[in-house]
Amino acid sequence: MTELKLERMVHGGACLARLKDGKLALVSGGIPGETVRSTLKTVSGVLQGFADEIVQPSPDRIDGSGHPGLDLDHVAYGRQLELKREIVQDALQRALPRGSELPEVLETVAAPEQWGYRNTVQPVVVRGRLGYRLPGTHEVRLQDSEPLGNKGVTNAWNVLKDMGAKGVKELVIRGNAKGEALVALIASASSRNYLEYAHELMKAGLQGVAYAEFDPRGRFRRGSRRLTGTRHNTETFGQFELSMSASSFAQPNAA
Repeated sequence: MTELKLERMVHGGACLARLKDGKLALVSGGIPGETVRSTLKTVSGVLQGFADEIVQPSPDRIDGSGHPGLDLDHVAYGRQLELKREIVQDALQRALPRGSELPEVLETVAAPEQWGYRNTVQPVVVRGRLGYRLPGTHEVRLQDSEPLGNKGVTNAWNVLKDMGAKGVKELVIRGNAKGEALVALIASASSRNYLEYAHELMKAGLQGVAYAEFDPRGRFRRGSRRLTGTRHNTETFGQFELSMSASSFAQPNAA
C-alpha cells in the first residue's frame, strides 16, 4: 500500500493526492488533509484507490452508515457542506479560461433533514432482496432499510422487502411525505408476468404499480406502462404541489 497525503476533494467524493514521483491519484473514502494508506490501481489511465487505512484522521471523520450511494458518508455534515462548495469552486476554476474572474459560489444550503428526505430511489433486486451497486462495480450491497427515503419510500421498501420482487431486476420507488408510493418494476420478461404480483403490492398498501422493460442503456428507455392503481402521486415543492409518476425526473429532496 502507498501512504498518501490527501489534498483537495473533486467531483465524485474522491480526494486528489500526489505521489513522490509527482503522479496524481484519486482516493475515495478520505477527507482533505488526512494521511492514508491505499492500494492504487490504474483505472482508465488514472491511479485510483480507497482509503484502506487512516494514518492521520481528520477531526471531521465520523462513522459512516455504509450506504453505497453516499460519497461523503464518513464526513461530518457541516464539513460536507463546505466540501461541496469547494468542489464547485474547483470545477469552475479548471473549466474557465486562465485569468478569468471566478463567479461567487454561495455557501451550500443545508438540508432541513439529513436523513429520510429522498422521494425517489432506484434499488437493484438480488434474489428478492433490495440493494445498491457499489460505485464503479457490479457488486451489490443489500439493504434491509433505506435511511434516505421519505415516508412513502420507506413504506414501499418495507412492503417490497417482505414480499420479494419475483423476477424483477430493478425497482424505481417514488414516495411522498404523506406515505404514498408508486413503484415501477424493471424486468426482461413480459409485463403480463407481473400483473398478479402488482395486484398483491396494491393490497399491501402501494398506490400504483408500473412496468418498464429492462434496457442496459438505462431505465425507461423503452417507456413504461401502468399495471394497476394510479399513475401519479403528488409532491410539494415549496408553494407548489406537482403531479409525479414513477418515471418522472424531479429534485429528490423536495424540502
